[in-house]
Amino acid sequence: MNADVEKILRKTPLFASLSEKEMEALTERVTTKRSERGELLFSEGDPCAGLFLIASGKVRIFKLSSNGREQVLAVEGPGSSFAELLNRLFVSADRRGAIARHC
Repeated sequence: MNADVEKILRKTPLFASLSEKEMEALTERVTTKRSERGELLFSEGDPCAGLFLIASGKVRIFKLSSNGREQVLAVEGPGSSFAELLNRLFVSADRRGAIARHC
């Protein structure tokens, strides 16, 4: 089991209370991605490919208004998870409901 991935998962409230067996099964399915400041993680309407967890840095989640202004929904930091709720609030469960950018 990747100790770094498990450490990040344990800091996330959603996964903090998993048993060792559950954590091991989850850790085996995790894909890690490093992003740069300003990098777009996904756009509104993109297919939903999973849940994001933040290990370090911050992510700004926003929607664009009809005149192109950003409407910031949240700024998330280490230990936060996102993307799971956005889909239920704004669009169908298989499409992204907002935009996320590393900030």
